[in-house]
Amino acid sequence: MRNKTNYRVGKWLPDDQTFLENWLQELIKRVETNPQDLLPPVQALKDLIENDRMLYSLFALMFAEVPNKPPYNKTPTGKPQVRDYQHMLELINAIMTMPPEFNTTGLVGFPINAILDWPMGTVAGYVVFLNERVNKKFKDILDYWKDFLSSSESTSVLNTGVNGCYIIEYYMLRVKVLSNRVDSHISIII
Repeated sequence: MRNKTNYRVGKWLPDDQTFLENWLQELIKRVETNPQDLLPPVQALKDLIENDRMLYSLFALMFAEVPNKPPYNKTPTGKPQVRDYQHMLELINAIMTMPPEFNTTGLVGFPINAILDWPMGTVAGYVVFLNERVNKKFKDILDYWKDFLSSSESTSVLNTGVNGCYIIEYYMLRVKVLSNRVDSHISIII
């Protein structure tokens, strides 16, 4: 008898599919309302894709292989949220200058996975991510993001607000203070 899991196998993405779809839809809206030039490492990946016929075909096929049925087609037009490699690049580009906000879903650590979730799970996606040159370009993208996250430009999420990175520390401190108060009250009663 198989046990049903409450999480996605591998745990690289949240198990709350609705949260994931909503997060991705918000990122898509942000990109559509505020288009940006591609950052150098994202542009380098685009150049690699568009200058190699095999990679171009694989990237196109990777998105074409995403099934056109729920939960893959979560737009009003019944299409996948991430439609093609150009759209993927625009979304990745936006993340490169966007510090991850705190949430309890698991997405906070690595939001690029949300963009690549369905296409990298296809046969063509599997082949794409076995390619050494593609992985080198993604490493360059991740290094760029690491540099951004290490900079003062990424500190906007370092706060105790609802989506701030210190929210857990804040609540843990509150629990400790309340616990101490309860202990004090109990010893007075005893």
